[in-house]
Amino acid sequence: MRWLYPVQLALIGWVVFHLWHGMPFLALISGSFFAIYLKSLWYWRRDSRAAQPIAALVRDATWRHVGVTVLGGVAHLSTLAVLVDGETVVLRVPSLHGPHRTQLRRQQQAWLVGPDAGGVAAVRIDGSHEAHPATRVPAPTGRRAIPKAEQVDPTLAWALHLRSRARRPLTPLVLAAVFATPVFTRGTDLGLPAILVVSCLFSLTLTWSNFTAWRLWPAWRLPGLVRRGGWVSAQVAVEPLPPSGQPRGGLTARLTLPGGATAVAVMPFVLFDVVGTFTELGWLSVAGEVRPGRWVALGYPGYPVLAIAKITSVDGTP
Repeated sequence: MRWLYPVQLALIGWVVFHLWHGMPFLALISGSFFAIYLKSLWYWRRDSRAAQPIAALVRDATWRHVGVTVLGGVAHLSTLAVLVDGETVVLRVPSLHGPHRTQLRRQQQAWLVGPDAGGVAAVRIDGSHEAHPATRVPAPTGRRAIPKAEQVDPTLAWALHLRSRARRPLTPLVLAAVFATPVFTRGTDLGLPAILVVSCLFSLTLTWSNFTAWRLWPAWRLPGLVRRGGWVSAQVAVEPLPPSGQPRGGLTARLTLPGGATAVAVMPFVLFDVVGTFTELGWLSVAGEVRPGRWVALGYPGYPVLAIAKITSVDGTP
C-alpha cells in the first residue's frame, strides 16, 4: 500500500491548489471527496486485516447452525447477536451488507465457527459459501430502526446494490468536470493542459478501488430481471475463476435447462462467492429470456447471491 502515499500527497496538494488560487468552494468539494476516499481506504484495510485470522480458524473446522438476531448495521458493517451454547454473543461483521441483514432477519439462523479465545469468529449465511470474519464486541445499548432498503426481498436488495456499484465509474467523470472548472472560469499560471491532466489523475486515483466496476455496468438490468421473476432452475458448470481475479473476457457458465437445451452464458463480472456457490451446488435459477444476445440473471431467489450474464449461444447456435 506504500504506492498510495504519493497519491494521497497529490490529493492534498490539489486541495491546497484550490485554496491558493482563491477557490474555497472547489477546495471544500475536493477535501470532501478526499475524506470519502480515505474513509473507503480505511474500511478496505480494516476488512483485509479482519479476514487474515479466520483462514486458520475455518481450516478443518466444523460449522454449526446458530440462532441470529440482527442488532443493526451501516453499509457493509453489521452487528449480530448469536446464541452459542446457551450464551448470547455479540459479533461485529465488517463484510455483511444490507441484503445479507435482510436475509438474516428472515431466517434468524446462520453458520458459525468460533469465537476463539481472541474473540475471532467466522459467519456464513445460508445460500452462500463465503466465510465472513467477525469479532466479538460488547453489546450495544440500543437498536436502530430497520431501513426501508432492507425491508425488501434479499435478491432484489442485492440486485439494487449491484446496480449501485455499477454506477460508480461515473464518479471520475463527474469529478473531472468539477475539478477542471477553473479552466473555464478563470486563468491560472499552470495552463490548460496541466489543469486537465491533474484533474483527470485526481478523479481517477480517487476512485481507484472501483475500476473493476466498469465490467459490472450491465448489472443495471438486474433489478428489472428480478422484479419480472419467472425463475427457471438449470444445471450449471462454471469455469474456475483465475487467481488473478476477474478474467478480461468474462467468466463462462454452461447451463442445462429443464427441457434438455444447453446455453452458454458469459458473466462480465462475478464475485468469488458466487462462483464458489455455483460450483459447489451445481445448479442455479435463471431469470430472463434465454436467447442469444439476451441478458439474464443467475442466482437463487430469496438469497443475496446473484450475477448478470449474457447468453452467447443456445444449443450451439449463436
